[in-house]
Amino acid sequence: MLDAYHLTETRYKNEFTVKELQNLTAYSVHKVKRWLKYLENNGLVSIDRIGYRNARIYKLHNDGKEISKKIIKKYKKYYNIGYNEYLTKFRISN
Repeated sequence: MLDAYHLTETRYKNEFTVKELQNLTAYSVHKVKRWLKYLENNGLVSIDRIGYRNARIYKLHNDGKEISKKIIKKYKKYYNIGYNEYLTKFRISN
Protein backbone atom coordinates (compact mmCIF):
# COMPACT_ATOMS: atom_id res chain seq x y z
CA MET A 1 0.00 0.00 0.00
CA LEU A 2 1.09 3.52 -0.69
CA ASP A 3 1.15 5.70 2.39
CA ALA A 4 -0.76 8.97 2.79
CA TYR A 5 2.17 11.00 1.46
CA HIS A 6 2.14 9.19 -1.87
CA LEU A 7 -1.60 9.59 -2.20
CA THR A 8 -1.63 13.32 -1.47
CA GLU A 9 1.46 14.56 -3.29
CA THR A 10 0.80 15.50 -6.89
CA ARG A 11 3.34 13.95 -9.20
CA TYR A 12 3.59 13.03 -12.84
CA LYS A 13 3.38 9.51 -14.19
CA ASN A 14 7.13 9.37 -14.77
CA GLU A 15 8.05 10.29 -11.19
CA PHE A 16 8.43 7.77 -8.40
CA THR A 17 10.20 6.93 -5.15
CA VAL A 18 12.13 3.81 -4.21
CA LYS A 19 9.29 2.78 -1.88
CA GLU A 20 6.76 3.00 -4.72
CA LEU A 21 8.95 0.90 -6.98
CA GLN A 22 9.29 -1.62 -4.19
CA ASN A 23 5.51 -1.80 -3.79
CA LEU A 24 4.98 -2.14 -7.54
CA THR A 25 7.57 -4.84 -8.08
CA ALA A 26 7.84 -6.67 -4.74
CA TYR A 27 11.63 -6.45 -5.11
CA SER A 28 13.96 -5.76 -2.21
CA VAL A 29 15.19 -2.21 -1.58
CA HIS A 30 18.66 -3.34 -2.59
CA LYS A 31 17.47 -4.68 -5.96
CA VAL A 32 15.41 -1.56 -6.69
CA LYS A 33 18.33 0.73 -5.82
CA ARG A 34 20.69 -1.32 -7.99
CA TRP A 35 18.22 -1.08 -10.88
CA LEU A 36 17.91 2.70 -10.42
CA LYS A 37 21.69 3.07 -10.34
CA TYR A 38 21.87 1.16 -13.62
CA LEU A 39 19.25 3.42 -15.23
CA GLU A 40 20.96 6.53 -13.85
CA ASN A 41 24.29 5.47 -15.35
CA ASN A 42 22.58 5.12 -18.74
CA GLY A 43 20.98 8.55 -18.48
CA LEU A 44 17.41 7.27 -18.32
CA VAL A 45 16.58 8.44 -14.84
CA SER A 46 17.71 11.15 -12.42
CA ILE A 47 16.91 12.38 -8.95
CA ASP A 48 14.39 15.11 -9.64
CA ARG A 49 14.05 16.45 -6.08
CA ILE A 50 13.88 15.43 -2.46
CA GLY A 51 10.35 14.94 -1.19
CA TYR A 52 8.65 14.34 2.14
CA ARG A 53 10.85 12.65 4.80
CA ASN A 54 13.87 13.00 2.48
CA ALA A 55 12.45 10.50 -0.01
CA ARG A 56 14.26 10.88 -3.31
CA ILE A 57 11.88 11.43 -6.19
CA TYR A 58 13.26 9.98 -9.40
CA LYS A 59 12.23 11.19 -12.82
CA LEU A 60 12.29 9.05 -15.94
CA HIS A 61 13.65 10.99 -18.91
CA ASN A 62 12.40 8.82 -21.73
CA ASP A 63 9.13 7.10 -22.39
CA GLY A 64 9.10 3.38 -23.12
CA LYS A 65 9.41 3.78 -26.89
CA GLU A 66 12.63 5.75 -26.67
CA ILE A 67 14.50 3.28 -24.49
CA SER A 68 16.91 1.44 -26.75
CA LYS A 69 16.75 -2.32 -27.27
CA LYS A 70 20.39 -2.48 -26.16
CA ILE A 71 19.55 -1.07 -22.72
CA ILE A 72 16.58 -3.43 -22.35
CA LYS A 73 18.67 -6.39 -23.48
CA LYS A 74 21.43 -5.55 -21.01
CA TYR A 75 18.88 -4.87 -18.29
CA LYS A 76 17.11 -8.17 -18.97
CA LYS A 77 20.44 -10.00 -18.67
CA TYR A 78 21.09 -8.56 -15.21
CA TYR A 79 17.59 -8.43 -13.82
CA ASN A 80 15.69 -11.05 -15.82
CA ILE A 81 12.70 -8.92 -16.71
CA GLY A 82 10.94 -8.54 -20.06
CA TYR A 83 10.26 -5.32 -21.96
CA ASN A 84 6.48 -5.49 -21.45
CA GLU A 85 6.91 -6.26 -17.76
CA TYR A 86 9.24 -3.28 -17.55
CA LEU A 87 6.62 -1.00 -19.08
CA THR A 88 3.87 -2.34 -16.84
CA LYS A 89 5.74 -2.40 -13.57
CA PHE A 90 7.30 1.00 -13.92
CA ARG A 91 4.23 2.76 -15.30
CA ILE A 92 5.71 4.02 -18.55
CA SER A 93 2.96 5.00 -20.94
CA ASN A 94 3.18 3.95 -24.60
